[in-house]
Amino acid sequence: MPGRTVDAAFRDFIGPIKSAASCLGKLALSISPGGQNNPNIIHSWALLGTDGVTSGKWTFSARMSYKFVQDPDSTWRVMSVGYSYGLAYGDQQLWRMDWHPTSPVSPLPYPHIHLSFDKLLPETPAISKEHLPTGRFTFEDAIRWAAAFGFPMVHSDALQRLHLAEKDHLVYRSWGGSQAPNLSDN
Repeated sequence: MPGRTVDAAFRDFIGPIKSAASCLGKLALSISPGGQNNPNIIHSWALLGTDGVTSGKWTFSARMSYKFVQDPDSTWRVMSVGYSYGLAYGDQQLWRMDWHPTSPVSPLPYPHIHLSFDKLLPETPAISKEHLPTGRFTFEDAIRWAAAFGFPMVHSDALQRLHLAEKDHLVYRSWGGSQAPNLSDN
């Protein structure tokens, strides 16, 4: 969402992310130095540092890279430039959604997912090293996936809260994709 200043753009960006994260519990976001107002470098945020949030045997992790962009009308906005969202149960990483188009380590510029159920379902082949192409995922999408797999949400209306947190982003984002259904209509 555009803002008149870099600070305003950051507040409009991080507010919905914090709202979505609240579905997982009372959490802190770790924001890189200068990540609230320095438009000259790429920044990142992560849930509880890089460890993620746990609930019982579940662990949900999330981090996103972003940069500030000034539009021709002189407004500022925040643009995501990469992410990694993951869900583990015990010592088994079930899935990880990645998009790291500028990574010096991975040559894959497109969004992809890693799936692995081999420890939970031994007859399932381990495909966790595969990079299965996808469209881009939002942070809210990743939380919806976590909920669908069984990660406990702290609010009974978590899916509605995710829809509200994501709503403005879907209007202002610079990339296409499908929108999650408005679950309040059900």
